Amino acid sequence: MKKLIQLSLCLIVSTLQGAFDPINYTYKIDALINQELANQRQVPNPPAKDEEFVKRLYLSAAGRLPTYQEIIQYTSDTSIYKRRNLVERVLNSEAYVSNFFNYWADVLRVKRNISGNANRYGAGEAYMLWVKDALRSNMPYDEFVYNLVTAQGSFGDNGAVGYYLRDPGMNLDNTASTIQVFLGTRIGCAQCHDHPFDEWTQYEYYELAAFQWGVSTRINGQLRNEVLKKLKEDKSLADDKETRDALNRMIRDMFEPLSYGAQSNNNRDIQLPHDYAYDDAKPKEKVAARTIIGPEVQPQKQEAKINKFGRWLTSKENKRFNTTIVNRLWKEVMGVGLIEPVDDMNPNSVSSNPKLLEYLESVMILVDYDMKKFLAVLYNTKAFQRQAVQSDIQYEKFYYPGPLVTRMSAEQIWDNVVNLIVPNADARKKLHNQQRLVQARKYAESMKNKSTAELVKLVKDAVELDKDFDNKAKELNKKINEEKNKAKLQELKKELGNINRKRRDAKEILLQGGTDFRRIKTNNDYDAPWKGYGKHLIRASEVDSPAPNGHFLREFGAADRESIESYHKDATVPQILNLLNGNLYREIANKNSVLMKQLNKHEGDKAQQIKIIYLSMLCRQPTEKETKLFQNEPLQDIIWVILNTKEFIFTS
Repeated sequence: MKKLIQLSLCLIVSTLQGAFDPINYTYKIDALINQELANQRQVPNPPAKDEEFVKRLYLSAAGRLPTYQEIIQYTSDTSIYKRRNLVERVLNSEAYVSNFFNYWADVLRVKRNISGNANRYGAGEAYMLWVKDALRSNMPYDEFVYNLVTAQGSFGDNGAVGYYLRDPGMNLDNTASTIQVFLGTRIGCAQCHDHPFDEWTQYEYYELAAFQWGVSTRINGQLRNEVLKKLKEDKSLADDKETRDALNRMIRDMFEPLSYGAQSNNNRDIQLPHDYAYDDAKPKEKVAARTIIGPEVQPQKQEAKINKFGRWLTSKENKRFNTTIVNRLWKEVMGVGLIEPVDDMNPNSVSSNPKLLEYLESVMILVDYDMKKFLAVLYNTKAFQRQAVQSDIQYEKFYYPGPLVTRMSAEQIWDNVVNLIVPNADARKKLHNQQRLVQARKYAESMKNKSTAELVKLVKDAVELDKDFDNKAKELNKKINEEKNKAKLQELKKELGNINRKRRDAKEILLQGGTDFRRIKTNNDYDAPWKGYGKHLIRASEVDSPAPNGHFLREFGAADRESIESYHKDATVPQILNLLNGNLYREIANKNSVLMKQLNKHEGDKAQQIKIIYLSMLCRQPTEKETKLFQNEPLQDIIWVILNTKEFIFTS
């Protein structure tokens, strides 16, 4: 009775203060679930124990198991609000950023190695950092999406342009991906012909694609244009093709690090393909931009088409936009979407609980697309905090008596292992990967600080420098062609190679302030807390995106980031071998691992050591039978056994 009164007072105070309280939204969610369960003559599962809840929450929100200290902190909390407090604490942690970066990286196909020379200057890294910073600052979801699809400028100034740099020159494909990701609808087939199963026509596809058609991933900045103009006006320059070609090459080299990004041309019109075969239009006919899903958005004065597209896509009135993000997050939390698949909705799609879906959409709007607040609501529901469902299910007939048990993702398994080895793994960042990006930003700033006259002089000097080296190279080539002695010939060829390298270095000193982006030396050192730990022992969000072939993550089904959410959770023989005798087990069992250091604090108390292993790896206490079974076994063997159990790699 006392706890009930305390809870009631808390709700009253929070309401009076106008503070956000996720509990206020959970009652109706649970009521709608319970009603549907009753309609299906099913009963909800019993409440989950604390140990089950803490494991599930950390895996879902933080992407890893809690540390031993985090479990002890939670289980020793006697507050009636301990679960709500834990939800808030985890959602505001760096672990949340790492975990949901993995999610959005799969959805958005985020890659560090962006196509073309853009990667040479750190454009892929800029995109990854932008997504992480958006999650860290809790950017509202509608703003997050709008900033991606309307991104403009250089990658150094706006990492969101990676959304377009990811697929340079593939605007039609980008439209299909945009609609699939943010509106949960696959219209890609209509790019080539009327959709064979859905309502979309090829003409409608081109109407929608017209909004993004004008986006280019090579940008011409004002500085470049000013330099070109001055050079064209310079009468002292020889007006011959060779000189002009040389000047253009130097300008290209000078502005290369600044030329990657997104630039929208509002006047660039899309045309139907040459083989368009339908009666409603002619091949190569221009198509005006028009939305084909949801309400039309009125254009603002002199508004770019891409901005109108962004406003339409993220509008509160665009029901499919709301449905898609709600359905996506619900699946992340509960294991099964209210509509399956989450990215293939059509007019015939039916929710397993339509009233619940509608209410969740209203909650998303009420919290102004605040993803943390929305997730806090879901995590605080009784539905999430029930014992898990472990049987095979039919998606369309799943009514949420509890969350679904699934095999952990590759990222979750990897992060759990790293967390057992490395102290404070959430804080360990692979900073050296950002050095090219940092250098590119410094270079951009230095260019902005130079006058047009200075830039013109640099270009001219570079041309003269190139001519000098070219003359030297021509002389050497002549000698090479005339030389008969093999030893001397080799020396001359070596000298020619050195001249070409010196030419490149000298030009970069002139044009790029001495920066050779191809040979930037990376700093692989980590701060003191991680000295002695392998550089590969970082969270999945810090590993190259995607992880290289053969990496633990790829072996366990991590996405290749070529197509949307291309991960899998299928069991394979290499996975079994990795857990049975892979290097990671040996690193967990190493004396310097977090787990082993914790165990060594209780040397001589085997029961306590077994308890620590179980709490650290399974988030539960061992049974009396398990404690007795392992009493005389080496600690390393106990760790190996637990690592290879289904309980370790499955959620619960």
